[in-house]
Amino acid sequence: MPYNPNIPMPSNKLRVSQNDILLNFQSIGTGFALNHVDLSLSGAGKHKLLTMPRQTFPQVVAGTDLLMYTGLNADTTLSEIYVKRSTDAGNGVAITAGATDNATFGWSTLPSGAKLKWGTFSFTGAVLQTVVMSGPAFTAIGSYSVTVSIDSATTTCTYLANNLTTNSFQFFSNVPAASTYRYIALGS
Repeated sequence: MPYNPNIPMPSNKLRVSQNDILLNFQSIGTGFALNHVDLSLSGAGKHKLLTMPRQTFPQVVAGTDLLMYTGLNADTTLSEIYVKRSTDAGNGVAITAGATDNATFGWSTLPSGAKLKWGTFSFTGAVLQTVVMSGPAFTAIGSYSVTVSIDSATTTCTYLANNLTTNSFQFFSNVPAASTYRYIALGS
């Protein structure tokens, strides 16, 4: 029997509604145990996990409250956890949004809302090359900074990273041999 919030009614006699009350308590116990430590065990009431159904945008935060919810993220096309203060514009910050293959590229949204991107690229010779960064574009050219290093313990190089766009930069190195480089970019 599903939970019935109308049990017991003021006019119900205990001998008549006792079974309905028992079923209500069983229903409450079953529902509570889905994400919590059972009430009869040590640690009763603590969360075992948190299941959050996806919410629609925009979510409204009352007063000085802080809201945590899941929503569909446009960059990852997945449900992500958002944190939103009453003073935050838009949907808040998607604190779990990011993508990575760990070895060669990735990006992440930091709790402040800033984006961190990283990656590797290779080329041969002293030529100007455009490097396209993974992840969503930065909001403006002046909203981020990029740093590059050569993936070598012995090679010394001089390089230039310039001509920034919201999702790429141009790179020039004086190393004539085939080399691998790493970049990290931080911005909004």
